[in-house]
Amino acid sequence: MTDLPSAPERDLPPGRHHLLREHLVHEIGRSAADRPAATTPRLARPWLRPAFAGLALASTLALVVLATMSLPGGGEDGASAGRGGAASYAFAPHAGADERDGAARILEHAAAFAEQERVRAKGPVRDDQYVYVDGMVAVADLDQGTVAVHKPHRRAVWTPVDGKGGCAVAEPEESWAYGPRAESADGPGSSVYRYLRSLPTEPDALYAWLREAARTRGGADDAQDMFEIVAHTISDAVMPPGLGAALFRAAARIPGTVVVEDAVDAAGRRGVAVARTGGGGDDREELIFDRVTGQYLGQRTVWLKDSGPIEAGMVSRSEAVFHTAIVDKLGQYPVGRPRATTR
Repeated sequence: MTDLPSAPERDLPPGRHHLLREHLVHEIGRSAADRPAATTPRLARPWLRPAFAGLALASTLALVVLATMSLPGGGEDGASAGRGGAASYAFAPHAGADERDGAARILEHAAAFAEQERVRAKGPVRDDQYVYVDGMVAVADLDQGTVAVHKPHRRAVWTPVDGKGGCAVAEPEESWAYGPRAESADGPGSSVYRYLRSLPTEPDALYAWLREAARTRGGADDAQDMFEIVAHTISDAVMPPGLGAALFRAAARIPGTVVVEDAVDAAGRRGVAVARTGGGGDDREELIFDRVTGQYLGQRTVWLKDSGPIEAGMVSRSEAVFHTAIVDKLGQYPVGRPRATTR
């Protein structure tokens, strides 16, 4: 299938899902502003990818209707929630007491796997081509004093190699066609292929770049900013040759990284995660890998503190990556890959 069905009346800016996630997080923060500080945890990621920072997001996006389930209790797909529940895309039963050392070993294993990967394209990657990423996503929201988790759903994303053209997201029974980006996608945390191609592929040089990028942000925790830049970079991305391995080896040097032995991505695949908790200690960012092969599976953010309806161990967002490739057209599926459908 080479044509993506368009729905002009649903045209949205590029990066809809990332913006939607951040918008929901912002709305949660605003609604919680009247509560004491101790009951207002930091929710998901506190910053946007440079590609999308400054883009206006219509408030109506907060009203997008998605299938949800309330926690605690579990949903129709069988995800458990609450203390003692089984680990799932929605819950990490022992959050805060399930960390150990050894992140460098896990990331070296991931780097070795990445070195075996090759960009799935015929010939050199051109600026007029598109990065294709097939996976699943699930996000959480606060609604009238309860926590709701959107049921994981399949998602295919196309972004231009040069970051300048249109991009698209296809989901079950729906698709959106997007117009040109409002601003450059270049900058730390961007996953635009042409920008990634400009980054150093030597681990020491890449670590120095990450450190300087974090310092430029002026945040309170440079190490956490470095880790989150890595997480943003590999989300919805195809790594140019050498960069994936270098990125994992650079991440292995970030202080404060730990191992979470049992992590589950949005597709329900179990793996081992390399994680880091920010200075506030409210949530933990996790990169999930196959424990046998070292392949990157996805990422998630886990709440670590009880706060109102939030219970330590709830997952505020989860992603899974199935397949990545370089394709020639917007909306084109790689040979042998199915259209985005429900799980």
